Amino acid sequence: RPSAPPSLLALARLLQFYDGISDAEVVARCRFDLRWKVALELDLATIGAPFAKSTFQAFRARLTLHAKEGLAFEKSVLAAKEAGLLPRHLLVALDSSPLRGRGAVKDTFNLLSDAIVAVVRAVAAHKEEDVADVARAAGLTRHVESPSIKGSEVVNWEDAAEVSRFLGGLLDDSRRAVDAAEKAKCGSPEVDLLRKVIAQDIETEPQNGGPCIRDGVAPDRVVSVHDPEMRHGHKSNGKVYNGHKAHVAVETEHGIITAVDVTAPAGADGSQVASLIQQTRDLTQCEVD
Repeated sequence: RPSAPPSLLALARLLQFYDGISDAEVVARCRFDLRWKVALELDLATIGAPFAKSTFQAFRARLTLHAKEGLAFEKSVLAAKEAGLLPRHLLVALDSSPLRGRGAVKDTFNLLSDAIVAVVRAVAAHKEEDVADVARAAGLTRHVESPSIKGSEVVNWEDAAEVSRFLGGLLDDSRRAVDAAEKAKCGSPEVDLLRKVIAQDIETEPQNGGPCIRDGVAPDRVVSVHDPEMRHGHKSNGKVYNGHKAHVAVETEHGIITAVDVTAPAGADGSQVASLIQQTRDLTQCEVD
């Protein structure tokens, strides 16, 4: 695969964030959008891709793995200081806003099925086997073959006993998935997530009848297997979102962002004040008044 300059990939990443587009669209704009070509200093007369989508994805993954995803932000703050835009004593304003997650949010039945699939995939990766083969051996084929276990099964959702039997079948599948992971001695994080989904959403031993959906919403409830850190959040009374909460510190004179952080939505804004101020001091080497 032809190499690409890191500076080109980094700038394309910033443009991607600015426009809010997919990885495939990044490559397309590098080929056909004159504005992107000018910004990236590409040949305006060619429509050849300057890099492959997989190269771009691998670059972003390496930034995250080496904790360098904030490098462009840190460099921009230092550039502002070198340009004389930051006084020695700063006055900063703090604010937070909802940060909506991209993980698929599903109901309990599909959430449980997704958690089972995550365990199966972990076992398959550890054993270097095909996911379908591992699922077949564990009796979990129906979870990997359908995008929605709830949509692929015929269940009378008005009949509590039938729903309980369906839920009991999912719990049996969960035990088989855990047994497969323990036998292969792998998948501990995925197994822990599966157990957490069961504990937060399902009453496994009710006083009467079989398993049922637990009443109420569990504290710190996981809403997505694909992004386990996502949580329910409230932007205001009546406005609910799923994701995270972004926190920023902004120097008030020139509007330069000096610190950023991300927390769960339920975290109080006041708990981040010390962290944002300390991050501002560390990055700018200025006092915060």
